[in-house]
Amino acid sequence: MILYIQTNLLNCVFKTFELNNLITFKEKMKKIMKNFGMAIAFIAIGTFGTFAQSVGDAVNMLDAEKFSEANKLFSQIATTTPSGQNLFLQGYALLKGPDGNTPENIKAASEAFNKGAALDTKDKFCKIGQGMIKLANKDLNGGKAIFEEVKKETKSKNADILYRIAEA
Repeated sequence: MILYIQTNLLNCVFKTFELNNLITFKEKMKKIMKNFGMAIAFIAIGTFGTFAQSVGDAVNMLDAEKFSEANKLFSQIATTTPSGQNLFLQGYALLKGPDGNTPENIKAASEAFNKGAALDTKDKFCKIGQGMIKLANKDLNGGKAIFEEVKKETKSKNADILYRIAEA
């Protein structure tokens, strides 16, 4: 009898609480499942996010002259998130390595620069990359013409572009 009264009392308190807050059981379950789903999503992002590498990591590898690892990483980044900048960096890494002047690397870099230029017409870095390809193919006047065109379009105000031209 005491147990029955206590359970009835608990049910009454629970129902009063429900009515006061205007939250039904169904809404509570939706809220719980939403929070559970968000927790699972954060766990998945945290787990898989640690395996992902960033452009900064690849640039650091390139600066440390770890060319093969940098090329692999830039290739991964360019395929997963293709953008003009990522494709420029992929082609740049191919040309910067010790075997950058091989016909295979020049062709692969040219494809990356052309794809990046087609993807983002406002990005001047891929155009600079096309000038680098001209220089790698011993076409000095063609490379110089591209660089002059890029400097004219940017009015020589972008230091990163001027740096890349000077580096070529």
